This record gives sequence, structure tokens and C-alpha cells, in this order.
Amino acid sequence: MLLGISAASYKFHATDAWGSVSGFCLGLVIGLTSGWAWVAALIAFLFLGSAVTRYRYQFKLSIHAAEEKHGARGFRNVLANGAVPAAVSVLNFLRPAPVWSLLFVTALASAAADTFATEIGLLSSRRPVFINRPSSVAPPGISGGVTPLGEGAAFAGSMLMVALAAALGVIPVDPLYLATATLAGFAGCNVDSLLGGTIQVLYSCKVCDALTEKKVHCGQPTVKVKGVGFVGNNEVNLISDAVAVLLSALVAMA
Repeated sequence: MLLGISAASYKFHATDAWGSVSGFCLGLVIGLTSGWAWVAALIAFLFLGSAVTRYRYQFKLSIHAAEEKHGARGFRNVLANGAVPAAVSVLNFLRPAPVWSLLFVTALASAAADTFATEIGLLSSRRPVFINRPSSVAPPGISGGVTPLGEGAAFAGSMLMVALAAALGVIPVDPLYLATATLAGFAGCNVDSLLGGTIQVLYSCKVCDALTEKKVHCGQPTVKVKGVGFVGNNEVNLISDAVAVLLSALVAMA
């Protein structure tokens, strides 16, 4: 089943070839350590993310903010969003406890919130501003930029992911579990934005003066404007998912 889903993910451009391979490996680890309901939640996240990425894709292309390769995720992106859930799953296998399911779903909720915030926030009629500098306008799609629509979408994405996980039986339908995972996932998304506006690397194009996260733009090398050179979007995703899990764990231990 997992192999078939990975192949379908590649066929329908949810992931590229290496993204499909890495997704299969992560799913196999999660399935063998925590069961296939957890894998189903991971797959639900993948297809939720693919759906919102493709939504009004031509418009996103027109403002130069669309994901490359029609939104197909590469292995770096898959690992950035799947490494924390996989690590939680392995810990659940080594020391089984109910809290691990909460932390697993929180990690997925954080990743879903971030994807929804980006892909739906791009459709906002209001210009985004940097979360750490609200007086500064951010280019659409640049990490660190936020809009009210994006924030609302982030909360909705986190809540939807948690609801799906509960429907699949990964976590109990308990108000405390549901609220903790949803709010921690939403918080993780905002940590992502904060890191994106501060330490994530940002470049300027020497040809068109556009701000970009790419080292090459308009066929020319770009100039670094801010951030740490090795901290890109994938690294920020990984850190923010881990922070969301930590917040959820602190609530669970309180």
C-alpha cells in the first residue's frame, strides 16, 4: 500500500522522484514503529499540502511566488517536514506512552499550518508584512511575511490536520488533546515565520532588485541581504516543528 501511495504521489506531482523515495522511507519507519494509522495521518498531511499548493497555482505563478515543479516536494522538503514526526514515532516504539501520539500529531499540525499559511496567505489582497517588523512590507511568498488571511489559514490548517488525525484514531477525541495539538501547531507556524524573518537567509537580485530565497535569480548570482547562510526554508521548517512538539510536551507535563 505504501509503495502504491508513493508512486501515486510521484505520478500526480505531489512529490518528485527523490521526494517519493524519502516519503516511502519515512512512512515505512513510522508504520513499523507506531502502526499504519500514523502513516495514514502522514499521508493525509501530504495530500492536504499538495491540495493547497495547487490551489490557484496559475495566480501564484503570475506573482512569482509559486512552488517550483508544480508544487512537487523534493526530498529535502519531505525530510524537513517528516523527520520530527518520524523521530517521535521511533521514541514511541522505544518507550511507548500515550503522549507520543499527541507530539506526533502536533508536528504534523505545525507543518500543515505552515503550508496553509503560505499557500493561502499568497491569495491575500493585503500586502504581507514581516512578523518581526510589522512596519515593513514583505514580498509575497517570502519567509517571515504574514497576513491576516495567512494567519487564519494557519490555524485552520492546524485544526484540520488534528481533526483528521483524531478521525484516524491516532489521538483520542479529547478536548485537551485536540486543543493542545492545534494551538501548538499554530504556534509552531508562527515560530517558523519569526525564524524566517530573522535568521533564515535572504538574497537580493542584482538584475531586478527582487528579494528572494534563491542563490541565483534572473540568471545571475544574488547578494545576501540577511540571515545565516546555511539556514534555509527547510531548516526553519525542521526547527519550528521541533519547537511545536516541545510546547506540546510542556503542556502535557503540566
